[in-house]
Amino acid sequence: MLTEESFEQWLAGAESGERVVYYVGFLALGTDEPVIKKLRNTVAAAAMEGLVMLTQKRVGKYKFSYIAKRTHPDTSPDDCWWVPAP
Repeated sequence: MLTEESFEQWLAGAESGERVVYYVGFLALGTDEPVIKKLRNTVAAAAMEGLVMLTQKRVGKYKFSYIAKRTHPDTSPDDCWWVPAP
């Protein structure tokens, strides 16, 4: 698992298209831990700013690789953050 600081370091130096696995597990179960909350919030903020696109890959039962992909500098935040309609 990356820390908030290591994710920010990766983001600062990442080229467009580079990916990083920032967490492996089940984020819905790990959100009470302060370190995981900080990481989740930092990654989500980067996605809302259009800096990364977020995906996940199932690697086991209740276990996922959470992946951030660095976007092109011209990417709109609307292309990176999906919120379902009410």
